[in-house]
Amino acid sequence: MGNGETWLQMGLPGQVTTISLAKFQGIVFETDDIEKEIGLLKVKGIQEGQIDPTPWGRFAWLQDPAGNKLCLHQK
Repeated sequence: MGNGETWLQMGLPGQVTTISLAKFQGIVFETDDIEKEIGLLKVKGIQEGQIDPTPWGRFAWLQDPAGNKLCLHQK
């Protein structure tokens, strides 16, 4: 990551689920349309953050009503 932090993301070939080892805590979900997913989740009470464009794709950090942290990632 550009600010001196390390992000390691691992997954099995052909699977959409990965494990990320990074400073943040949360589950990362892959999506083809980040704006559409945010809209669908917002209706369900998920609080969205802004979309963060990076060289590795676009990320949106979210929080559900129970306080769980989630992340959407669009390549």
